[in-house]
Amino acid sequence: MSATSVDLSGSIHVETKFIPPSQPYLPALVLQVTRLTGSYMVWIGATEESEGNAHIAPMRGFLLRDWACAMPPSQNVAIPPAATSLNRSSSSDVALAMSQRLARRFQKQIFFNREGSCGAPEGYGARAELMVC
Repeated sequence: MSATSVDLSGSIHVETKFIPPSQPYLPALVLQVTRLTGSYMVWIGATEESEGNAHIAPMRGFLLRDWACAMPPSQNVAIPPAATSLNRSSSSDVALAMSQRLARRFQKQIFFNREGSCGAPEGYGARAELMVC
């Protein structure tokens, strides 16, 4: 796994990580985290880019295809974080659930974008999708 880090104007920080496939039938993944003031924007998607070009994968992907936003609870209570799907192209709620988990864990507003099925091969179903996402 490799990482590229960019600092934009001091208050926005972008970090991109290349995650090589764990199985030969799975694609490589790129994870891009943009740290904003009080929130994070997270993009994950499959890529055919090389490790050195991982930082351009989000620009070649489909931003906003499966997009959700979550706010952490104001206190550490048993209710789930408030969340909404901003855009959804499938019947999957993976982005919504993941944004809630990340908001609870980091106690920050999370914008989470998952590109498609993250490249899970046809016929492998939800189990393969969970393996790569």
